[in-house]
Amino acid sequence: MNPAATQPAVPADFVNAQYGEAALWWLIAGVFLLYATRRSGAGRRRCRLAAAVFGVFGLTDVIEAHTGAWWRPWWLIVVKALCLGAMAWLLFDDFRHREPQPQPDNGQPDSREAPP
Repeated sequence: MNPAATQPAVPADFVNAQYGEAALWWLIAGVFLLYATRRSGAGRRRCRLAAAVFGVFGLTDVIEAHTGAWWRPWWLIVVKALCLGAMAWLLFDDFRHREPQPQPDNGQPDSREAPP
């Protein structure tokens, strides 16, 4: 028996939405690749990793457009979960490595400082 014959038909609107979503993730991946060219060291590696993660996440949407569900085949949900976990880790890692922004000196005492 042909497995494709047992799959329900995937509506065209759903397929188009999945392709649009994949394009969005690939656009974000492209922006990260662009940022990678302007960074060095660990920042470049994180940007490249983010580009790869978002690129794979976009690919999962293309697969989803063909299967009609994010849980079919079984490994698709695993890949999506790994991508989401990697995105969360990259966000946390970015906050952890972010340099504090200098505060402008406007002549007013800092409200976080203890009074004299």
